[in-house]
Amino acid sequence: MTADRRYVFCAVSVADGPDTYRTVGLDGTDAYLVREGAVGALVQPQDAAFERDDDEAVQRLLVDHLAIVDEVGETFGTPLPLRFNTVFEGGDDGVREWLRDDSEQIATQLDQLAGHWEYRIEVVWTDDRPATDENDDRLAELDAKLEDAAPGKRFLLEKQRDQRVAELARERKAAVQDDLESRVAPHAKAVAALDDQSLEIGGQETEGEVVARVSVLATDEGASAIGDLLDEVAAEEGVEVRYTGPWPPYTHVSEGVPE
Repeated sequence: MTADRRYVFCAVSVADGPDTYRTVGLDGTDAYLVREGAVGALVQPQDAAFERDDDEAVQRLLVDHLAIVDEVGETFGTPLPLRFNTVFEGGDDGVREWLRDDSEQIATQLDQLAGHWEYRIEVVWTDDRPATDENDDRLAELDAKLEDAAPGKRFLLEKQRDQRVAELARERKAAVQDDLESRVAPHAKAVAALDDQSLEIGGQETEGEVVARVSVLATDEGASAIGDLLDEVAAEEGVEVRYTGPWPPYTHVSEGVPE
C-alpha cells in the first residue's frame, strides 16, 4: 500500500536544476522531487514520523537526514531545510498544495539564503580557570566579612558569595559571547546565538566548558574570513574553537516554515 503521507526534507529552487531528481532517502526508501512552479520539495512516502527506541538510533537518522539535504543542495543550491521528522498529509498533492500556497514565502527565503550556508562556532575553555575575578570589589567585601563572621551569619554571607561568583561567571561568558558575535558579524549575512536547546548538527564530544555558541550564515568567502579570525581566538592559551560547516541553514530559516 502506498503511504498517503510524505516525509519532507527541504524545499529548493528548481529554476536551474534538473527536471527530475531521485535519491535514496531514510531507511533506504526512494526519495524524489515534487515540483510546483519554480520551487520543489524532496520527499519520500512515510506513513508516520520516525520513532526509535534510543537516542543513538535517532541521531543516526538525523545524520542521514542532514546528508540527504546536503546532497540536494549540491544539485539545486542552498535548500530551505525543514526540521527532522516533518510529515505532510495528502501525499504528493498535499506537498504541492503547500508549495503553491506558500510559494511567495518559500521563494523569498530561498532567494535570501542563496549562496549562503550555516556555520557553527563554539568557544571552549579547556583549562581550569579561576571562577572569580580577584579584583571584584563586592567579592572582596564579602570575603572580608566572612573572616570575622559569627557562625549564625556565616551561612548567609557564604550564600551571598556563591551568588556573586555565579553572577561573575555569567558576566564573563556573556563577554566572550558578545566578543565572538561582534568579530564574525562583518563577514556574515546573519549571526545567531545558540542555546543548549538549539538543534545539534555536527556535534562533537565536549571536553572543557563551552562559553560561547554562535551560528553564522555566510558565503564561502565569508566563511574563509571567519576561519582566519577564529585562528586568532584559538591562539589564546586554554581556548579551543570548534568551527563546523557548511550545513543547511536550519538556524536561519524564518518562522512560518513547517517544523
